[in-house]
Parts: sequence; structure tokens; C-alpha cells
Amino acid sequence: MAVGHTIGLDTDLVKAAVSRIQDRPFRVIQRNGMIGNGDDGLATHRHDLQKSDETKKSTALRYLAGREKEAKRNQKPSPWKPRGNAAATARDHSGDADIKFYSACFCPFSQRVWIALEAMGFKYQYCETDPLRKPKPTPLLEANPRGLVPAIWQGGWACAESSVILEYLEDTNSTIPLHPTIPKLKAICRLWIDFINTRIVPSFSGALLATVDEARSQHMEMLQHQICELTQAADEKGPYFLGDQMCLVDVHLAPFALRLSRLAPFRGLNLQALPARWKGWLDALEQNPHVRSTMSTDALYAQSMNDLLKGFRGISD
Repeated sequence: MAVGHTIGLDTDLVKAAVSRIQDRPFRVIQRNGMIGNGDDGLATHRHDLQKSDETKKSTALRYLAGREKEAKRNQKPSPWKPRGNAAATARDHSGDADIKFYSACFCPFSQRVWIALEAMGFKYQYCETDPLRKPKPTPLLEANPRGLVPAIWQGGWACAESSVILEYLEDTNSTIPLHPTIPKLKAICRLWIDFINTRIVPSFSGALLATVDEARSQHMEMLQHQICELTQAADEKGPYFLGDQMCLVDVHLAPFALRLSRLAPFRGLNLQALPARWKGWLDALEQNPHVRSTMSTDALYAQSMNDLLKGFRGISD
């Protein structure tokens, strides 16, 4: 059709179109759905597009809230809650805060972060979370899609993995540093933190996971050797790794070192063969107020050992 020409209402083309739709329901499709013509008993939408969008948004929010409520209803509560000193500290930090700290009271990796939060004086909300629950708790998955603890959530930003979280806390803390300011000394600390994570922790978990005595003995012998090596690298007088002040090396080590005397599989560890410096180090960790404030009872660690084993298996899978 040429530009400027129109189709008359009495043309054959229009008459043919009218005949095809005559006596049939007529609909107009818009972004907010179908609009009835009012003649067939169907209600006609009379609100504008803004109102339609608000309605759809509210419906989506109600749907998501319903899903979350249903998920919570189907989830069993965690069998473990902090006990002893840890219970009091968790209560003191149960209120809303900028940093949400997702932790499991039986998890040594969680305790690392908890010790640092206490030592650095951060304001945080303690959120006891069962990482073994199925389905995984929604807040935990938002903070860590892998569904593992520890994790933190701060202002819409999330971070996971204890070593990474500890570095972040150190970088954002300006009052009580746990890393030395001297670059060479800081590098030494990072070296031995890596030693703890790649040598001591695998031997620790290997001794727990071993199903035969021979394999457990091998892991225990390796662990004993590694403890000696780490102790030799520490400050001679101590009592902590660098001297009289706790640093991130101590924070990484403490939860694992203190469980050696609390978990049955480690009763075969020959403490007499360890350096005297090691005993002084352990005593200092036991008496440190920030470590003590995050410790649950010995009974909790013993009773929750199966869940700790499941956690280690989940990390290694």
C-alpha cells in the first residue's frame, strides 16, 4: 500500500476481517494479562501498569516467603548449641549487627573466626547454623553457596573460608591487629599459617577419619612430628608464636590444638615426646580470654565428634 493511502471501512478487506471475528470473544493482550471485553462475564482489569507491577512483585515476595517458611518447617533443628563459656558469648551477640557470623559450635574452623571477632572487638551477630542439615539453611547458602561454615554476611556482601575471613577481618580492623606490621615477620606468619592448614590440619583430620589403628598411628606420628616442627619455629620464650601477644598463627592453631586433649582418638598422642615449649603454648591458649570465651564444654566436643567427622568428609569430597 502506498504511503498516505487508507483503507475505507466499507472495503471488501475490512468486511472479510469483521466476518471472521463476528460473534467471537474479543481480547486485547497487554503486559498485565488479558483484558476481557465485558460482554462475556469476564472481569476487566482497570488498574494501570504500575499497579500491575506492584501486584506481581507482592505475589513473588509472598511466594518466596512461603517457600522459605516451608523449608524451615521441613528442616530439623540443629542438635548442637554452644555450651559453657561459648553459650554466654553467643547470647551476648544474639542481637542484630552489621556482621552476621554463621558458625557451628563443634567446628574448629568456625572457632578460628570467632576467636578473631572477639579479640579484635568487632560487633557481630552470632548465628548458630547446622551445615549438615538438608536442605541447607537458606541464610547459610546466601552467605556461602557451598553451604559450609564459617561464613560472614556484611551489608549484602558475603565471605567464606576461615583463612580468607581472618585476612579480611585483619584488613578491616584498625584497633587490635593480629598480624605483625613488619613485612618480613608478617611473611613468616603467613608461611606457618600455611603449614598449619596444609600439614597439621590434614594430619588432624586423617587421625579422626582413620578406620584402622595402623592408619591412625601413622597420622598421629606425622602430627607429632609437625607439632615439633611448628614449635621450633615459634619464639623461644613465648608463650605465643611471636612472643607475649597472640597473633593469627595462634588463632589458626588454637581450635585444633585444644581438641587434642578433648577428643578420644588423640589419646594415643605422646605428649611427653613433645617439647616443653608446646605445653607452655597450650597453657597460654587455654587461658587466653578470647579463646576461653569461644570454648564449649568438653562433653559437647566429645558428643558432637560424629558430626565433626561428617564435616571433614564433606570438605574432602
